Amino acid sequence: MIITLYAGVLIDRVGGKRVLILERILLIFLAAITGLILLFDQVEIWHIIVLSTITGSTIALGLPTTQSLVPQVVSEEDRQAANSMNQLGYATGRTLGPLEAGILIAVRSAALALFELTVVYGAALIATFGISVKHQRKLSKDSAFRQIVDGLAYVRRNPVLLWTIFMAFSTIFFAMIFPIVPVYARDVLEVSEVKFGWMWGALAIGQVAGAFATQPAADFAGSLTGSPRTP
Repeated sequence: MIITLYAGVLIDRVGGKRVLILERILLIFLAAITGLILLFDQVEIWHIIVLSTITGSTIALGLPTTQSLVPQVVSEEDRQAANSMNQLGYATGRTLGPLEAGILIAVRSAALALFELTVVYGAALIATFGISVKHQRKLSKDSAFRQIVDGLAYVRRNPVLLWTIFMAFSTIFFAMIFPIVPVYARDVLEVSEVKFGWMWGALAIGQVAGAFATQPAADFAGSLTGSPRTP
């Protein structure tokens, strides 16, 4: 959460594309390191904790970037469709990724799944270089901390943003299910790696359905207001 707040300041100062490139490079490095540890069978619990923490922090840095790039790449009338496609791609990856990882683990090893993830991050890095966006740097004499405080104060004064963020943070409570899934799969269902991949991927199927449902709902709202799409 703290890193995500700082990411907003960093995006304004250096541009979202540069931040996204940095995130991709770090993720490639972290996935490769994790794969090597598993390959040589030197893994310990503290390795996973440290690598997971760094990886989560890196993703927290890049996640706001993918959202902020959408308005810079597409026109306002296509923004709703672009956001839907963005969510669709993310959810599809979360659905198919765990399934493929489960197959790779079952066929060979967990190290192979991590090396495959390195290839996926590499492809994402190449695609990021292809994004055509011109960033206008927002220079400020204030420190990053001061800008974060000002941003939070603005959110507090804006009821729409306040309740939107409140609803987003409320999902953190339901995220407590994630540590339960592997334990439940192993101790209760006693499933294989492939079936575990299906279980993990099923968590994202709702996002795919939501991405498909959002755009028709936006078109319907646009027909009521007389505009082609809601902004």
